[in-house]
Parts: sequence; structure tokens; C-alpha cells
Amino acid sequence: MTRVASFSQNQALLSSVLKSQTDLFKAQQQVNTGKKSQDYAGIASDTSTLVSAKALKAQTDSFIKTGTYLNQTLSTLDLQIGAFIDSSRSLRQSVLEVVATGDAQGFQQTLETSFEMLKSTLNTMVGGSYLFSGSRTTTKPFSAETLDDLAALGNVADAFNNDQIKATVRIADTYEMQYGVLADEVAQPLMEVIQRIKQFHDTTPGGLNGQLDDTEKAYLESELAALDSAIQGIQQYQVANGLRQKRVEEIGDLMSNRSAYLEDFVSNIEDVNMAEAITRLQNDQSA
Repeated sequence: MTRVASFSQNQALLSSVLKSQTDLFKAQQQVNTGKKSQDYAGIASDTSTLVSAKALKAQTDSFIKTGTYLNQTLSTLDLQIGAFIDSSRSLRQSVLEVVATGDAQGFQQTLETSFEMLKSTLNTMVGGSYLFSGSRTTTKPFSAETLDDLAALGNVADAFNNDQIKATVRIADTYEMQYGVLADEVAQPLMEVIQRIKQFHDTTPGGLNGQLDDTEKAYLESELAALDSAIQGIQQYQVANGLRQKRVEEIGDLMSNRSAYLEDFVSNIEDVNMAEAITRLQNDQSA
């Protein structure tokens, strides 16, 4: 009589059940987390590639964040430089009208207003830092408080407290951008014109007030060329700032595209195909 053993058959059945339970647990994890594996062991052959891709994406996202902050700063600079230009043009128009009419009634108040607006713009703060101070972000870049203070200076440069260091920031792997505008480079020529007009007013009997004589009109007319030169200089800084904005936007687009590509690349390695995972889960549950 042949003896039939059932032990090996039971072991095979038990092994099959345990494997089905393991596959079921794995499928449930994949469906719940959306990941192929909960550790690198499950994707061992792609681990090195995945780590490198994640590091590159983190760096790229950092560049995007830096570029966004830089673009906001450049936009603020553009706004403030535009305010310089508007104030300068307004002053020029006032001088032109005084020369044309020969009447300087109220011109002193116009000069005071222009000075106050320019001073306020120069001492603009963003996030607790002075915008035009260079690296001396806690130091007020323009210290003359009144038009009389400016007129009393032997040299207009003494009113400016900024240094000559402009900020530099990396916004791509191999690209660093120097940005910023310094108070003295953008406003000193204009403040020199204002100082001269104020000093001329103070040393002229009766000041620049009411009807002007030929000498007074000739003097103001001579300052129009200096005003035009100062305005052109400010406009050049506005153009340069605009070009930097455009470059930052271009690089930002490149970084965004790279980040999106890397996100898909990482997803292809570590994310599970959900339709396949659900099918496997159902099959394992049936098993």
C-alpha cells in the first residue's frame, strides 16, 4: 500500500497564502500612498538617479524662489526710479514756465516740494531695509533733512551715506546677477542742480520771487541743460533695471520648466500607476 503524505501540500498552501497576504499588503500600501515603495530598497536600481533628481529639483525650486523675490525687488526699484523721473520732470517744467513767463511767484515752494519728494524716495524702505543704501541697509542713504541743509553743504556728496556695494544673487546654476541702484549715482546730479538753484535764490536780493530780471532768467535757463542731463541719467538706470527684470523673468521661465520636468521624472520613478495598483489589489484580495 502506498502512503500519501499531506505535510508538503499543507506547507505549499500556507506559503501561497502568506505570499498573497504580502502582495495584498504591498498593494494596499501603494494604493494608500501612491508610491511604489516606502523605502529605497523597493526601487534599488533607480535609487541613485532618484536622489540626484530630487536634489536638482530642490536646487531649481530654490532658484525659482530667489528669482521671485528678486523680481519683486526690481519692480519696487522701477517704481521708485519712476518717481525720481516724475519729480525731476515736474521741477524742469516749473523752471521752464518761470523762464518763459518771467514770474517766479511760488517757485520757492515748488523747489521745496521737489526736494521733499526726492528725499522721501531716496529713503524708501522695503522690509525694514533702505532700498538705495547698497550694503548699508540699516543706514539712511540721504541725510539732508531740509532744503536749507542741502544748500549749506560744501559738497552735495556729503549728504549721501550709501556705500558702493551692490547686492549679488545667484538665480541659475551658472548665472549670478548684480542688482540694485545706489542713492548717490541716481540722485546726486539732480540734487546738485537743486542745491545751486537754492543757493542762487538765497544770495539774490529778494530771492527768486515775483518778476525776474534778465540775469535771473538767464541763470535758470542755464540750469535746464543740467536738469535734462540729470533726468537722462536717471532714465538710464531705469532702463538697466528693466533689462534685469526681463532677464530674471526669462530665467524664471526656464527654471519653472525644468522644475516641472524633474517633477515628472521623479514621479515616473517613485509613483505607482494607480490603475494598475488598484487592479493588483483586487486580484490579491480575490486570491
